Amino acid sequence: MINANFSNEERKQTSNFLNIGYWFSKDFRVDWENALHQIANSSQLFKTRDYQLNNFETKPKATYKLTETLQAELSSALKQKKRTDGEESLNTFDLTGSLQWERKKTSIRGNFSFINNHFTGNSFSIVGNQMLDGLKPGKNQVWSVFLQQSINSFIQLNVNYEGRNSGERTIHIGSMQVKASF
Repeated sequence: MINANFSNEERKQTSNFLNIGYWFSKDFRVDWENALHQIANSSQLFKTRDYQLNNFETKPKATYKLTETLQAELSSALKQKKRTDGEESLNTFDLTGSLQWERKKTSIRGNFSFINNHFTGNSFSIVGNQMLDGLKPGKNQVWSVFLQQSINSFIQLNVNYEGRNSGERTIHIGSMQVKASF
């Protein structure tokens, strides 16, 4: 990548995944997702952008189909991120619930997550922000609602709302998209 100062910035990522899933019945499924990431970032001009991270995540998830049109999902995740060339480290616990309704041309999905970040280091640094995924140390709540509506065979409407709260103030983000396929 070349930034505005015409210097080089390089990012390398190696990822390994192990995912296991099992259908207990036609309505109930359990998954267990695991990931290991090694990330290295280097900048020619900004030394604060040089870092190496080892990240591990394990995430059990249960999905239950309540009716033909309604599905519920509950998951938890444990994430560990460690900077190998510095002092920053992060242990995260994430509990997420979601509900999805889908019928013919309409789909609605809602999510709510409670995320507890135990972070050591400077959370306002570039690497701190990257490790925290833009959230704050401590307790965070994140939610979203997504609506997808097919108007006809070639026009689709998407409406998205996201919010988050880290104890100080709530942030709301919304977007709308009309997509035409020719």
